[in-house]
Amino acid sequence: MKALQLHVDHVEYEPVRREGAVSEEVEPGVTSLREVVVLFASIEEQDDEEVADALLKEVAESMERLGADTLVIYPYAHLSNNLAPPMKALHLVRYMERRAREIGLKVHRAPFGWNKRFSLSVKGHPLAEQFRVMTRETIRVEKRTVAQQAQPAVIEEGETQHVQLGRELDLFSIHPILGSGFPLFHARGRIIRDELIKLIREVNARLGFEEVWTPHVFKSDIWYQTGHYEHYRERMFTLTARGEEYVVKPMNCPGHAMIYASRPRSYRDLPIMYSEFGTVYRNEQPGELTGLFRVRSITQDDGHAFVRPDQIEDVITSILREVVRVFELTLNGRIYSTLSTRPESYIGDPARWDEATEALKQALLKAGLSYEIKEGEGAFYGPKIDIDAVDSLGRRWQCSTIQLDFNLPERLDLKYVERDGTQRRPVMIHRAILGSIERFMGVLLEHYNWRLPLWLSPIQVAVLPVSEKNVGYARGVKDALCSVGIRTELWVEGTLEKRIRMAHQTRASFTVITGDEEEETGTMTLRDYKGRIVKGLKPPTFTSWILDLIKRRAANVGEIDGSLKTEM
Repeated sequence: MKALQLHVDHVEYEPVRREGAVSEEVEPGVTSLREVVVLFASIEEQDDEEVADALLKEVAESMERLGADTLVIYPYAHLSNNLAPPMKALHLVRYMERRAREIGLKVHRAPFGWNKRFSLSVKGHPLAEQFRVMTRETIRVEKRTVAQQAQPAVIEEGETQHVQLGRELDLFSIHPILGSGFPLFHARGRIIRDELIKLIREVNARLGFEEVWTPHVFKSDIWYQTGHYEHYRERMFTLTARGEEYVVKPMNCPGHAMIYASRPRSYRDLPIMYSEFGTVYRNEQPGELTGLFRVRSITQDDGHAFVRPDQIEDVITSILREVVRVFELTLNGRIYSTLSTRPESYIGDPARWDEATEALKQALLKAGLSYEIKEGEGAFYGPKIDIDAVDSLGRRWQCSTIQLDFNLPERLDLKYVERDGTQRRPVMIHRAILGSIERFMGVLLEHYNWRLPLWLSPIQVAVLPVSEKNVGYARGVKDALCSVGIRTELWVEGTLEKRIRMAHQTRASFTVITGDEEEETGTMTLRDYKGRIVKGLKPPTFTSWILDLIKRRAANVGEIDGSLKTEM
């Protein structure tokens, strides 16, 4: 596909006469638009939807940099001598219009198959005129290049705007009137959050973490004592009530430390481990806020372990093994480990630092993880391990972190009684596996191109009766599936074709179609997102199959596969 992208002050066009055998019906008249990007596009013989998607991705990224939000798609055959057949070209032009809207652009499209009179005024900046060529070979080369990058750069912020699609899929929305960086999760989005939390709760149970709850607001006194008020003040939200200052918590650790300190502890009690899916609040800079990737309300799969020095290696080895398992179930890609060591400015005994750092090295080796050492990049309060995960687009995200902390136990006077009766300080381990639930959701959505695995999907099955007289049977199918825990919705409004399209657009994993034949035989017709169909399927067979996929958290994103054993 060849395209000329122009950033214009205004464009005006008017259909004059039909050209060729394939053309759209249009209303006569002049269309005039201001402050838009015009994309003159020639559809070529080998182009397909993947090529169109890749081109639109480039255009959307360019428009974001330009600060433009309106795209005019203008079919223009004069950029190529290798044009696609007219019907194929019309299909791709319409597809581009729909996809551009799905990724959040405002779209106008000039009619296909017409000679048009047009005029435009191109802006005078260096990026106002851009010629683009996109082919299947271009895409293959780009994918190959990404795969060959051994150490892709860590992404700290999202690079794509996905808020609009999140709203269209009814997952989440962000409203300026509520403040930037505060996403609202709709019912379907909450399901994804809950499934991730359920996964980590199972991990916590295996590791021995007890789940606790702490308030969202603490007096500022505790933050002075921990040192956060001095070093973290610009990122904290504060408020005053009855003459006392309070801080909306930017992290959970002081609360967990106070639970530890609430009673005497013996060496026999350790390790003591607390977890919390606590939402914390950080006053990030407005320019850093991007969709779910960087927010101000952050829900962490947070955990803190209070351990003796001789327990560090075993506790961290167990955590690392669970980290590997979680990433195999979710992103199922490469992971990278880094070990950050003592910085120039630190607290604590250097010998204790060396002992702790060696324990982290041994834990990484026991977990089977190679690692890169970042000399001097540990926190002032202890060394740490970070785990980065690579998504399907080759991007590297810093997710898991395991940090040793000598500072908080000292500042908050945390103790335990050793075997010989002396008072000792525990080492505090800060641990998060997914990191931010919000950010990890954003990574997953883009990793899977918004079509999540069945176990994470908000709509696992959409039941579609063929006609109104089949609604009763369809409702029975829906109720039976819901009763065993399968997330199922019954859709009756509109034509069957429209509902099938809606199921695809809203990323329902599977559709079940029930008509007269299915009702008479007590069966169902199963359709996957690729359009493949199994007819005459008995409900118990389908239920058993789909429950097995959910239970083992299979990577199935809504496809009929060989594990579906029918009796046909």
